[in-house]
Amino acid sequence: MAAHRAPRSRPRHARRSARRPRGLRFLIPLLALAVAFVGGVATATAGGGYLREADVDNPIASRGCVIRFDTLSRSGASVVPRIHANETHACVGVTSLSVDWSSGSSRGDLILNNTGGPGAVVSVTVEEDESLAARDIQCGPSGGGTTTRIRCYRDGVKIPAYSLEMYGKNVNLWVGWDMWMGEL
Repeated sequence: MAAHRAPRSRPRHARRSARRPRGLRFLIPLLALAVAFVGGVATATAGGGYLREADVDNPIASRGCVIRFDTLSRSGASVVPRIHANETHACVGVTSLSVDWSSGSSRGDLILNNTGGPGAVVSVTVEEDESLAARDIQCGPSGGGTTTRIRCYRDGVKIPAYSLEMYGKNVNLWVGWDMWMGEL
């Protein structure tokens, strides 16, 4: 005699939702995500005068300069950084530089004084040349309007701009700014 079996129901993963057709289960969350994304983009670009669209007519001014570390002080105990400008190296917008010799945490900062008015900073870049990169020295900017301070480090330890560790015949920092010169 054969055993009586109860009818099998379909496995859960094979059942279709009775609430909505299968295609809509994926489409509705996707549409919600798209609406949230577009709303977020609209909010970000309409968030005020400080966020701008990229445009060829934007009033952007570029400044840039090469700073060289090839000059020693009279005593030979420190480096005297200088603007490096000649027939192959242009310096645009930097009027002077100095080293902070104060006794505070800013001692050893390289200070660049810039022209071009108080335009809003779009970007500031400081790039070490291959000589500094080989020494594992990294530098970064602070500020960027009319004055920019540059600090250099190796393994988290500050290297002053006047340090002999910065010295070399062709040791350079390449510095560039993009400034917004229009009204915000």
